[in-house]
Amino acid sequence: MEEASGLGWTRALHPEDQEAAGQAFLEASAQRIPYQYEYRLRKADGGWAWVIDVGQPRFSDDGRFEGYVGSVLDISQRRAMEAALRESEDHYRLSVELNPQIPWTATPEGLVSEVRPRLLKLMGMSLEDKLGEGWAAALHPVDLEPTQDVWARCLLTGEPLDVECRLRLADGSHRWFRVRAAARRDAEGRIIRWYGTVEDIQDRKLAQEALKESEAFARGVLESSPDCIRVLNLEGELVFMNNAGYDLLEVERGSDQERMSLDAFVAPNYAELLRAQRLAAWAGQPLPASSRSEGRLGAMAGRCGRDHPERCGRSCLRDLRCA
Repeated sequence: MEEASGLGWTRALHPEDQEAAGQAFLEASAQRIPYQYEYRLRKADGGWAWVIDVGQPRFSDDGRFEGYVGSVLDISQRRAMEAALRESEDHYRLSVELNPQIPWTATPEGLVSEVRPRLLKLMGMSLEDKLGEGWAAALHPVDLEPTQDVWARCLLTGEPLDVECRLRLADGSHRWFRVRAAARRDAEGRIIRWYGTVEDIQDRKLAQEALKESEAFARGVLESSPDCIRVLNLEGELVFMNNAGYDLLEVERGSDQERMSLDAFVAPNYAELLRAQRLAAWAGQPLPASSRSEGRLGAMAGRCGRDHPERCGRSCLRDLRCA
């Protein structure tokens, strides 16, 4: 008891808590007010327990301050749960901030109710600007009406939202984003909240446009060639043929003849060669040499019968690309 009298009890506290707990007690005592503090207390086994120390001032009948009446309660379990909760919150916060998909939420009516600070900073908007229907102000003028129409339809039907649109950034430029959302429903099926994400897809869009331009250029080169250029799959079905090829075979684009195997257009002796070439292509072997044959495809024979796959490339053997 002597060790616990005065401030001697603080010697049983964790070294990091002794000074602060003792100071808090002295300040409360000087003001004759209730005292409450949480600290780590040494246990009999040498370990530490988190406790909450609560004291109420005691006064005599004539109003003299006579110290405190208090209690010490073990709160180690509560502290452990709070630490685990903080760790979970930090984990979630970092996961969200590092995720390329930026989350947002909206009311059942479609009014934005929560937006991550990262998106606000990216667009140079305040939280007040973005909430409700303010997000629409960041849409590219061309995308404004189509995006609002899709969102309105989702709100009416409850279907998930998935739309690509351009949003204005803080510097005034626009970037492509993919905006998605799904409804959360209660037990009766009523929508209680929308949860969504915003993902920057500018690089993907640029890559797609570059690919389209490249494909259009390549097709333009093939179509302008006076030679018949055709691409077949390994079943001998036509995948692509330029205008010169259609003129040579006297086939109209989109006709039933276009879907026929190339074997139907060639002389019997050349049809056998085509089959042999397909078998070789399946096996990854050099294509059998071909010679010009009689028939409507005679002018095209001999173009792909190469025995040098290192020059044709694997695609030539795989797809029977002929030129």
